[in-house]
Amino acid sequence: MLGVGAGPARTEETAAARVWVSDGPRYRFPEHDSASARRPSTGVCFSGGGTRSLVATAGQLRGLTATGLMADVGYVACVSGGAWAAVPYTYHAAGARDDAELLGPVLPPERLRLPALAALPEGRLDHPATAGFERHLAAAIGDADLPRDQVWTRAVGATYLAPFGLFDPRAPAWFTSDAPAAAAIRAANPHLAATPFHAVRGGAWRPHLVINSCLVWPRLPAEPADERQRIGFEFTPLGVGTPCRSTLRTPSGASCTVGGGFLEPFAFGCPAPAGGPDANGRVRVAAPPRPFTLADATAATSASSTRAAAVAFVPRARHWPLVAGGEPESEHSFADGGDVENFGLIALLRRRVERVVVFVNTLHPIADEVRPESAPAAAAPEAAGIDPYIPPLFGYRTRKCPHNQVFARAAFGGVVEALRDARRRGRGVVATTRLTVEPNAWWGVAGGWEVEVCWVYNERAPAWEARLDADVRRAIEAGQPPDASGPFARFPFYRTEGQNPGCLVRLTAPQVNLLAELSCWVVMEHAAELGEVLRGGRA
Repeated sequence: MLGVGAGPARTEETAAARVWVSDGPRYRFPEHDSASARRPSTGVCFSGGGTRSLVATAGQLRGLTATGLMADVGYVACVSGGAWAAVPYTYHAAGARDDAELLGPVLPPERLRLPALAALPEGRLDHPATAGFERHLAAAIGDADLPRDQVWTRAVGATYLAPFGLFDPRAPAWFTSDAPAAAAIRAANPHLAATPFHAVRGGAWRPHLVINSCLVWPRLPAEPADERQRIGFEFTPLGVGTPCRSTLRTPSGASCTVGGGFLEPFAFGCPAPAGGPDANGRVRVAAPPRPFTLADATAATSASSTRAAAVAFVPRARHWPLVAGGEPESEHSFADGGDVENFGLIALLRRRVERVVVFVNTLHPIADEVRPESAPAAAAPEAAGIDPYIPPLFGYRTRKCPHNQVFARAAFGGVVEALRDARRRGRGVVATTRLTVEPNAWWGVAGGWEVEVCWVYNERAPAWEARLDADVRRAIEAGQPPDASGPFARFPFYRTEGQNPGCLVRLTAPQVNLLAELSCWVVMEHAAELGEVLRGGRA
């Protein structure tokens, strides 16, 4: 049960929750109505990739903060493992006093020695990558009183959020953007006067967080795989939902309408309201029996809807469309955002963000030759020679992403060549491209303007490796395929699952440190180029 889905009986008490209805292409986004400072039209995307992406994202956040570039970022879009880092970065309430302690120091490669790489402070953002997720998952599975659709949420919360004061199943809390937003919710709902809310970390700039998940209909695990339809779904500090109204259809002819706007997170999962919004943009719903938490949102973006063993644990919740024509009270499954779009880039394009940095923290190196058109949809992703989520953005159809085109296919070759040129320079794969946005009705992207996209690829950087201690260099080389061995096997393309014997997704402290250091160094090394993108030519 995701947040407040089916289960507890409805109470007689009601709650007033804000909605942002988008009936048509002129979408309303909650952050545009926020009283917070105007945000720059920029964003960074952190891809999925399990603990590997968690670690790389932590290193990239360190570099963005150390260079001062984070102050120029309006949005952080994250998926799956990227959210395991981005959520505690945005909200952390314990475990670290400030960003310096949370993110760790910037170190030159010459200072990295094997003994030093074994030290990883518990307060660091990337430390949970070394934790026993499988232990928390087993405990949740073994808890007979825990509903099966809360198992994944419990394990994700205990592993990746609890160290930062963001998860306690005995005292769950709602979340919102800041203290004024929480005060407004309480003012409209006196019965929530004593209810705790997590607010975005104060004292330091935080971009607007967009956690990307996907809504699956018909819900899992009841229906066969070929009946499942998926759309992108967003969890943000101010609103939950998707602005684009979509009608989903199964091969057998069933249909369901979803989307059409956003609902305040504290009310997500409640039954549909009896009427429309009042003059203040609020609807009256049955009061939620328990909080919809950061763990619910973070679990939703990373829950597998494809592995048979995990489908039973996928979170579920009621979701009702905010425009007429849907199915009130429908219960849907919510699963890995990577099932539809692994970067969160499309969520930013819907907002007409003009300049974006995409961190591709996946396990697919760039091949010497990239021919996505030669690879059938059912082929292994490696056959395309590039991260499999990039070609669909340019119109190459795949089984997972059949309608993701937001850029012209003719532009794809230029992007690939720019990435390969960057790799040949040996300083990390960072390539900036200017692309015309194509209209995409399925995703609700209007198209017709240019966006600057800087791709930062999770690849080796020979210039960085050349400065490392000889023992570290030898360990990296020993870990390369085809006979990968040693402490840094497959570096930097650690496996999403089973990297280390006896562990599901756990990495070792040396593996975490080395990948985070590389990820940070690439950002630092390319600070001028990233600054050109994020600042739009401003000094």
